[in-house]
Parts: sequence; structure tokens; C-alpha cells
Amino acid sequence: MPPASSTGVTPPKMCGQPTVTGGACRNLARSCAANHPTAGVGGGAGGGPPTVPAADPFNPPAPPLPADPNERLALAEGQSTPPEVLAALAVLPDHAVRWEVARNPVTPPETLAGLASDPGPRVRIRVAANANTLPGTLAGLAADPDAGVRWDVARNPVTPTATLTVLAADPDLRARRLVATNPSTPPGTLAGLAADPDAGVREAAASDRRCPPAGRSAAGLLNDGAGRSVRFEGDPGTDVAG
Repeated sequence: MPPASSTGVTPPKMCGQPTVTGGACRNLARSCAANHPTAGVGGGAGGGPPTVPAADPFNPPAPPLPADPNERLALAEGQSTPPEVLAALAVLPDHAVRWEVARNPVTPPETLAGLASDPGPRVRIRVAANANTLPGTLAGLAADPDAGVRWDVARNPVTPTATLTVLAADPDLRARRLVATNPSTPPGTLAGLAADPDAGVREAAASDRRCPPAGRSAAGLLNDGAGRSVRFEGDPGTDVAG
């Protein structure tokens, strides 16, 4: 305990914790705890009352998750699940839970961006199909080694036009066909697909009313003036709805 003064009265205990100026705090310990929020829980250097460490707003603690796998699945697919819970579920080792998070329409874009590099292609496929997926994430998935992932990027109506143009040259036939039927594919890209080596791709692209006349002609199709696409006389095949 502090030594008694010459008058026989014990002086009050001082705080003694470091201050921002580098000196020692000279306030009374009993009234100074709130001035040192970064002190350890066990008390400060001067033996003052214990304080609680300040929370880090940039790295909040992960929310508690239920131990039951079925309850986790229900949270992963629930459209009322809070974003921070979906983010915590997205990093679990359970593939089924991550798949549900990837397909959930309320999953935040930043969580979907993390799932875009998931080791499971089925999870990446659901990210590619999600309307919340950011353009940059979709652009990266357009180069995915799994054709199924590229298919869903090609059919997603929120896929950027630049990415659809890239996929229009994809070696996979189905990817090109899906680009040809995507409502967001730009007219110039449709014109290029109207000259595709595959007849199905050409037909799908040229049948789109947004396809320029040059593209429609290249595919052997004309517009009959009533919004329908018809083939040139003598061209094999059947009429195609526009």
C-alpha cells in the first residue's frame, strides 16, 4: 500500500497508466478507468480498475452458428438471414452449406466474390448464376476451367457486355449458344455469332431482333416485315421464330 504522509494520512492511489503524450496519468485511479479503454482487462499499469478493450470495427467477431447441420442449411438458404451470418456460413467446410449460400439471392456480392474461388465447381456455378454477383467476379468466372461455370456466366442477364463478347469466342459450343440467347448480348456480338461455324449458334443469334441486318443476312435469314425471321428461298431448314 502507498506510504503514509508525514501527517499520518495515506495519499489516494493515482492511475499511473501511460498517456498519449508518453507520461504517466496522474488522475485518481478510481475515476480514471474510462480514460484508458485500451488497457488490458486485468487492469492498468498503475493497478487501476480493469477496463474492456475497444472493439475493432473493421474486424467484427464472427457470429455464433448453430451446431446442427440442418439448422445451418436452413440459415444458408434463408432470405432473411443476416449478411454477416451468410458470410460466416460461406467459409464452413460443409459443401452443401456453401452451395446454398452461393445460390441465395440475398447473399452479399463480397461473399459471392469469395465463393467464386471455391474448390467445388457446383458452388462456383451457383455464384455465376446469382444476380448479386459483381461484374468483376463474373468476368473472372468467364475464364473458369469448368465449362458449366462459363455456361451460367453466359446465360446470366447481369453479365457485362464485355464479358459476353469474350464468351462469344469460347471454344465450348454451348457457351456460345447461351451468349446468343442472352438478352444482354450487344448487337455487334450477335452479328459476330451470326457467322459462327455452328448452325445452331448462327440461328439463335440471327433470330434475335437486335441482330444487325448484316448479321442476319450472313446467317441466311431475312425479316419479313412482321417481326418474324424467315430463311432465304432455297436455304435448307425451317422457319425460325424471331
